[in-house]
Amino acid sequence: MIILFSVLLLLLAYLSYYLKKKVFSPEVLIPLAWGSFLLLYSLFSNLNELSDKVLYVILIWNIFSWLGAYIFGLPISRRQLSQTYNLNDSIQREDINSSIRSVYYYLSIVGTIPLLYIAYKNATTLSNAFLTNLRHADVHNGEMEYQYGIFRYVFTIALVSMLVELFATSNKKCRIIVSIIVNFLLAFITMSKTSFVFMATMITLIAIHKYKISKIKILMVLVMLFFALYGLNEQRSIVKVPLIDYIDIYLFSGTAALDEIVINDMRSLHPGISTFRFVYAVNSKLFKGEMPEKKYNHNITKNGWFFVPLPTNVYTVIGDCWTDFGWFGVIVLGFIIGALSGFFYRQSKQGHSWATITYSWIVTTLALQFFADYIFRNLSILIQIVLLTLLACKFKWVFKWH
Repeated sequence: MIILFSVLLLLLAYLSYYLKKKVFSPEVLIPLAWGSFLLLYSLFSNLNELSDKVLYVILIWNIFSWLGAYIFGLPISRRQLSQTYNLNDSIQREDINSSIRSVYYYLSIVGTIPLLYIAYKNATTLSNAFLTNLRHADVHNGEMEYQYGIFRYVFTIALVSMLVELFATSNKKCRIIVSIIVNFLLAFITMSKTSFVFMATMITLIAIHKYKISKIKILMVLVMLFFALYGLNEQRSIVKVPLIDYIDIYLFSGTAALDEIVINDMRSLHPGISTFRFVYAVNSKLFKGEMPEKKYNHNITKNGWFFVPLPTNVYTVIGDCWTDFGWFGVIVLGFIIGALSGFFYRQSKQGHSWATITYSWIVTTLALQFFADYIFRNLSILIQIVLLTLLACKFKWVFKWH
């Protein structure tokens, strides 16, 4: 069955590419990522076999995500229908404010210094290995003696600064290199493998699209990154993981965990607590509303961990949608993610560089849907990226200093 569903999704991706001629359009990327992943799962995974029910869930998710992307990606006027800009054209048509670009660049550099100091102080006050302490300090930063506070916004500013430098027409190699180093350092102090994977995937997609770098070279870099992350995991983890298990855990385990969630019909006691946690948080801060804990009926986890049989605490982009709303969440939230992707892709094609930069982040979330949810859980980050890119690209006539 898994091969059949993989072929169906790859066929949908091929038909979408035949119509769009753009591999980075959401109509192509969504089914392509899932179809390729299911094929890899069937060939190489040593984890539990996926049930027919979860395969139907994945298929329904893809169909409604595709519909959302298609509908909201349609041109809404004859003028837009005639536009065929690519991601590079949009930046050339609407340049970025050089002053705000410089502000982001220097803020990311200066703001990284206190973050490095805070991370160092936290990591040296705990009893475990330094790298293990870094991860613990990031996950539990609100409980630590030294907290990021307002400097946490530097993570998003640095990310936007890197994307702006990569996309800007007046590229400065020195700035690009410094921005990548800054983001690498920020990923390092969190000790989050997801941060490294996210940054590497984003840079890779941009490199393929804009700089036409050889795919062989990119593949070599990704292989080196994989082994670097494996080595990093060995250094930071108390329990050592064999390489083959590492591949299963960080590539396939999320979907195996989703299968367990669907089969056991695991549901949130507070609908929306995972997918709309940002809304709960805003309501709690501004209106003193309740911030409920994450609790589930039919909870099959052990302290938040699934065993499939290897341990994992992620369950793809679909997991939270299912636990919060079941089939309704798969259909509606899948459509919403597709609609967001289609909207930003259409705005990018129309020549809006703010949308191009934002879409470069969204396209990465689409490529990594089988890992975890990066849209709803990071809704505040998406809002920050949109606001920062709008500020940099819409305010073109604000004073410029050189």
